Amino acid sequence: DSELSAALADPSTRNTPVGAAAQRQAEQRFRALMDKAKSDHRRDVDHLAVELRDLELKLPAPMLDWSATAWRSWRPPIESHLAIRAGSLTVPEAPDLPLPLMVGVPLARPLWIDSAGALPQRNPGSGDTVDSADEFFIPDTPAELFASAPSRVDPLAMARALITRILATAPAGGIKLLMADLAGRGSAAQSLKPLGATGCRAFDAPVATTPEELGTMLDDCVNFVDLGQMALQGGVTGPESGRLLVITNFPYGLDEAQIGKLRFLVDGGASVGLGLILIGDHGEAQGRGAMVASLFRSFMRLPVEPDNHLGDAWTGTTWTFTPDAGPADQQIQAAVLAQISGQAG
Repeated sequence: DSELSAALADPSTRNTPVGAAAQRQAEQRFRALMDKAKSDHRRDVDHLAVELRDLELKLPAPMLDWSATAWRSWRPPIESHLAIRAGSLTVPEAPDLPLPLMVGVPLARPLWIDSAGALPQRNPGSGDTVDSADEFFIPDTPAELFASAPSRVDPLAMARALITRILATAPAGGIKLLMADLAGRGSAAQSLKPLGATGCRAFDAPVATTPEELGTMLDDCVNFVDLGQMALQGGVTGPESGRLLVITNFPYGLDEAQIGKLRFLVDGGASVGLGLILIGDHGEAQGRGAMVASLFRSFMRLPVEPDNHLGDAWTGTTWTFTPDAGPADQQIQAAVLAQISGQAG
């Protein structure tokens, strides 16, 4: 820019052959610098891709893409792994380089599968928001829901992938699964077969399908956390196995007392190995009062379709999150679940 400005600064040469030559030289230098910058960027992206591939050879299956060979030979580990892959992140400058979004286990921050999908897109820092309901397409049927957004993931498929990964981080029986499905009357558990079969060592209790059953389940979780915290405070080892509580269609069917118990589990569960996954629409947070809205904000939001809600405060980078829908070959995941459930042949 400075070279081009200098070439145009002198009126006596601006429209002369000398000025035109200076402009061409500045423009050629600009193109050369841009080409070099693009080449260097491509080189760096390719180098990072190679480093990621090398690193993946050393990581356990729960941290890897479903296409990794580690999933095909998966067996319950002897020692617990520290994290799972909860999806992938990309930036517009390198859309062909998906970086894994790693989440620590036990879940320090509960996970919220936002079944409503992506939030309205906006330019960071612009203050632009979308307020009109006309900006949204509201489908009438499940088929229309997924047809309207080809990149949208079934929330239960996303939950199945996350649950499988979390259970796969622990030795056999190391994490007990609890599920509440009030709206579906237990149908959500069907997506987790063969978990829940007779003799399965993963489910810690029958799926809660009524408010009363959910209340009992939450009371048991509160007691689990209370006892675990007392053990830790007394210098005694905490619970031998962790817990993973999954609640679908949140906050359907929950009263304020149950929301309060969830708040307690969110605040104290991670320290004793209790993790939570909620499936629910972010619009519900606005219609159920401050307590539900506050609870939603405590969770790590994972939308069922790509959006750019994740930002890097250090670099100002806005990441595009892509959810994990599980493997294309469902037999891979079914085999892992069979191993977890103790039903493998």
